[in-house]
Amino acid sequence: MSVRHNWSTVRKTCLLIVRRCYAVEVNSAERPSTSRKNASFSLKKIDLVPERLHRHLFGSPIPKNILKDDPFEVLDLPHLEGSNLLDHFQNTATKQFEPYRRLLVEAANIQKLPAMPEKWVFQPGWTRYAINESPKPVGQPFEDLIFFDVEVCVRDGLLPTLATAVTPEAWYSWCSDRLVNDVDVPELYRLNHLIAFEADEKDLKYRLIIGHNVAFDRSRDLTTYCAYDIVACFELYQVLYPEFIKRFPHPATWLGMLEIGNVYLPVTKNWRKFFDNNEARANNENKTAAIGVVYAARELIEKLEKPTPSYEHDPWMWSVDWSSRKGQNFPIWYESLLRTRNLVYTPLEELSQTDVKLKSRVVPRIFGLCWGPYPLHYKTDKGWGFLVPKDSHIVLSDVPDVEEVVLRRGVKARIPVKAILGVIQQNISEGVGNVVLTHSHSSISVFDFHKLPHPNGEHDNVGDPISKAFQLEIEEGVLWPMRCKKEFADLYRARNTTRFWNNYRDRFQEQVTVWLDENGNEGAIAPSIIPAGTVTRRAVHKLWLTAINPKDDQMIGTNLKSMVECPEDWHIVGADVDSQEQWIAAMLGDCCVGKGIAGATPFSNMLLAGRKVDHTDLHSVVAKEIGISRDKAK
Repeated sequence: MSVRHNWSTVRKTCLLIVRRCYAVEVNSAERPSTSRKNASFSLKKIDLVPERLHRHLFGSPIPKNILKDDPFEVLDLPHLEGSNLLDHFQNTATKQFEPYRRLLVEAANIQKLPAMPEKWVFQPGWTRYAINESPKPVGQPFEDLIFFDVEVCVRDGLLPTLATAVTPEAWYSWCSDRLVNDVDVPELYRLNHLIAFEADEKDLKYRLIIGHNVAFDRSRDLTTYCAYDIVACFELYQVLYPEFIKRFPHPATWLGMLEIGNVYLPVTKNWRKFFDNNEARANNENKTAAIGVVYAARELIEKLEKPTPSYEHDPWMWSVDWSSRKGQNFPIWYESLLRTRNLVYTPLEELSQTDVKLKSRVVPRIFGLCWGPYPLHYKTDKGWGFLVPKDSHIVLSDVPDVEEVVLRRGVKARIPVKAILGVIQQNISEGVGNVVLTHSHSSISVFDFHKLPHPNGEHDNVGDPISKAFQLEIEEGVLWPMRCKKEFADLYRARNTTRFWNNYRDRFQEQVTVWLDENGNEGAIAPSIIPAGTVTRRAVHKLWLTAINPKDDQMIGTNLKSMVECPEDWHIVGADVDSQEQWIAAMLGDCCVGKGIAGATPFSNMLLAGRKVDHTDLHSVVAKEIGISRDKAK
């Protein structure tokens, strides 16, 4: 369900209350233990409020251990709509929600929808199909209760293509000018490109528009199908509404869900500049990385093929395909690094970031990556890992130069045993730190194969050793290149700086931005928010409610939220619920285990009274109990 107003702004005056809290003892006969029997945690004092403030907010009964002195005695407490804070929210939300409640109830009690038109009028804008009347064009639906569905043609952009609606009185259809008259998709979206439900700001009133996945429908382009979607939505609503009332009994929840589905974000021309700048930066970083990878590959070919081939003795490149196609001077593994074969002779400076497969499986081999002192190796069924001598005391003179081994599907290859062992011994002699070894996952020749550690556990295989999961190991030198270190640094920097933008670019472009002035200086975005998308009823949006806070200037795009900008003379005030799920868990614990006393359980006590400075906050206690750092516990 969603309620939509037009792009109007209402100024509201907010009352700010400064809160101070004072500590009292918690008297609890029972002190629930943490999960470990030998865990030690002392319940701390909990900050409560004085009697006058307690009566005003919570009514009675009054706790025995309230603060005696009232530091708020000169504070004029605001009027509540009821005898306590709970009544205030109940009464206020009920009053504000009442116009919508009447419409919701009306929708749930509709016995029968008007008959669907047998023929739809193909003309731009809204057309009304009333009972016993000829279809006629209208500016917008007349009624306040509307079931609605819209269709978007993906190839045509993000603007609506056609829509249908039904009210208790009539059916409606809407067609875009692009669909009817085949006009071009506008470069900048305007209000007149959207579907109108209000004539102007004077037409503001309570309206309820009900739709199912309205913002996500991208498939069909036929009016009748769209209309049948509305019928299905109507039938679904009448079944679900009574269940919704049972599961969400408080009017503040209902009002909040409607309001959060009605939000918009103001933006300026900087929104477009932000995208262009990020694209340019990401392209430059990736192009530098691509050129570096190809340069390293060509240098390696030159080194291992001339004057005589020596690739069979390379600790990393021995298992790739060094054969060449007829008429080609480059090996097949090099061709596989490029998007097309005709790029093999392209000068470096002419290559673009899209010409090179920067996540190709041959890239770690080109740079000679090691895990500690051990060279990396890839096995089809095990993913990336590293080779460790079975006998730590083995000497070079005891092993052959090469040994024939059987790889996947019976393919035979010659592994350069002496060269691999030589690299390991050289690294150890030069002080390369060792790594923690668990059990091996297979063996090849005189080496055990150990899988690289996967964040999800050893049952999963690592497909990309230069991914975010190994950022710490790369920065600490555990995972490192033995050759072409500058080019590897360029690749690693590009992977890091463009990771966020690569993941969020498409989400950015999916935002429907409507520009409100002729020059496109001021605009707004109406994000498709799911009001209660998690078990704790958090709102969900794949861009705005998942975007991380700015990391630094090096990670492209993380300052996305700063692109929400007000028009001149306006200001944005931010608010956030910190650790929402933890607070919910703490309240449940105090109600069920702590007999309703705030802070009676260790979990809630840490949240209410724990402090980072004396290591009594939740993250510090968890870190101490299981022997990890606070950052990892967090």
